[in-house]
Amino acid sequence: MSNKENYFQITDAFIEGNGYLRYPQRRAYKRLKETFDENKDAHKIVVLATGSGKTGVMAIAPFKISKGRVLIITPSLIIREGISDEFDTRTDFNFWTDKKVILDENNLPIVYRYAGYNSASDKKRVIKYLEESDIVIANIHKVYNNNSKKQLINLVNSDFFDMIIVDEAHHSAADSWIKTFEYFNAEKIIKLTATPY
Repeated sequence: MSNKENYFQITDAFIEGNGYLRYPQRRAYKRLKETFDENKDAHKIVVLATGSGKTGVMAIAPFKISKGRVLIITPSLIIREGISDEFDTRTDFNFWTDKKVILDENNLPIVYRYAGYNSASDKKRVIKYLEESDIVIANIHKVYNNNSKKQLINLVNSDFFDMIIVDEAHHSAADSWIKTFEYFNAEKIIKLTATPY
């Protein structure tokens, strides 16, 4: 069981010098670490060309940077499923094992895909999974949605996540994303995109 406050700080992750990672992934990680050391409160934007490994950057970005849980927000269910598949630690094909980032399978992060809930007992189960997780992956419609009481912001406190990672960040100017950033007081926000303009 991982310690939610320290998992990303105490877990050994082989990132710098790891030839299994793509150069843009290692470079993005290095720059993120440097810029968070310089100014932890500013939003960071990572621009990577399509196919250069944004999902991998999401997987390695929290290590030695985040001091708590990480929320990864996607703009759609399809993208959420793709990231969830890459981060599925029940298989040896998960990103951290496949790319030799974490060599001890007992130290893999606990990843939870938030997809809402259907009943009061289901809600209790979901809250338990959220509390046990190191990384939560959700699409924006499950995080903040005016038309639903089952949104993530109704289940967790505003300080539940230390880091928020946004995929396809060019969508993040929309109202639901802005409301999400207003609700959560995460110390670190990383936005990834191939098309910033």
